[in-house]
Amino acid sequence: MWNVNFDGAVCKEGVGASVWMQLPGGGALNYSYKFSFDCTNNEAKYEALMLAIQVLKSFQVKRVVIHGDSELVIK
Repeated sequence: MWNVNFDGAVCKEGVGASVWMQLPGGGALNYSYKFSFDCTNNEAKYEALMLAIQVLKSFQVKRVVIHGDSELVIK
């Protein structure tokens, strides 16, 4: 089973997102993105989740556990 963590953040330098994926075989993938648009911190976290889902779809992942630090986005 894949395990995924995501986070998005807004700061004075801009908006970005990170996605960490632990593969079933023990490997890992890390992605980071810098957005070219302004948004709130919650929107950045939502965008990070959507990016994680897009990567998972590209690998045709069927089983995954997703973790994030935003209860609003998770629910």
